[in-house]
Amino acid sequence: MSFRDKTSKLLDSAFSVFGEKNKIQYRPKSGGTFTIRGIFDETWEEVDPETFAVVSSTQPNVGIKSSELDFTPESGDEVEIMNILYRVIDIQEDGQGADTLFLHKVE
Repeated sequence: MSFRDKTSKLLDSAFSVFGEKNKIQYRPKSGGTFTIRGIFDETWEEVDPETFAVVSSTQPNVGIKSSELDFTPESGDEVEIMNILYRVIDIQEDGQGADTLFLHKVE
């Protein structure tokens, strides 16, 4: 089994345990609606690799498995999580098969 296959199985387990029970509705700018799995978080922490300082934010984000979508997520796409609509403002790939989508609540 390749490293990518092992990572995929690990992501599947994480999404089964920590993922949203009600699926996420993903709406790309190009149209359509796709039901995906993801792990939603309204806060996150990041460590600055140069200073090792912890930077905290209350910016909502959702982690998704890259293979959940047949296309690349883009800024401006929308996701609905727990009946709240968010717009994707940034995407960060982890290089191991997952993406973190940073979100802004649509009012």
